[in-house]
Amino acid sequence: ASKLGLSKIGPIDGKRLNFYVDFMSYSASLSSVSIGATNFGIHAQYKLVPGVGVLLAGWGGIDFSTGFDYSSFEVGYKGKITQSIESAVATETVTMKIDSDLDIVVKATNFKIPLEFSTNAQLLYIYSVFWGFGADLNFGSATTTGVSTAPITMTSSGTASSALGTRNLFSGTGKLDLNDTGVKSSASLVSPRVFGGAQFNLWALKIVGMGTYLTDGTVSVAAGMRIAI
Repeated sequence: ASKLGLSKIGPIDGKRLNFYVDFMSYSASLSSVSIGATNFGIHAQYKLVPGVGVLLAGWGGIDFSTGFDYSSFEVGYKGKITQSIESAVATETVTMKIDSDLDIVVKATNFKIPLEFSTNAQLLYIYSVFWGFGADLNFGSATTTGVSTAPITMTSSGTASSALGTRNLFSGTGKLDLNDTGVKSSASLVSPRVFGGAQFNLWALKIVGMGTYLTDGTVSVAAGMRIAI
């Protein structure tokens, strides 16, 4: 923050305060599947306890971080799914065939406020490892919309049908429409977690890889870049 001329913000020492900005956007389409994702965040990190260093290595002290993250994710599928099921009944073979035209989209958005404490060890300035704990306040939801139309036929063939050929036992159409209401779910309000990772420091550019474990058993791995101001 001192680089921005903020040497003092009330009781906060600007030399101990860093701001980070990150952004990522991705979209791709492969055959019948389309994917799109966007992430944006601004974070502030304040050094509660200064670190100490000896020669080319050091301990980074204890930091408190907060800020906000916005993320959105969308995956869609549009195509045909064909399934055939056969079952033997006496001397007959009954076949059910489903030809489904599926157009479905899953969208998820989340606004997150992270609260975390962390520490790190550094070697030669350029490389550091970090670990810590914290919790996220989540304000997000996911919605599934789409429509599926599936003609269904059931036929019989075998000894009893040999004189008549394949017999049509049943035909009809099944339909599922989620476009009006959709299927909605909400994110957990509080997500406690522990985390750890490694970072390469190239002046203001930070290249980060980290893993996170949530108390509900969820494990995630992420990598990216951020700029320190």
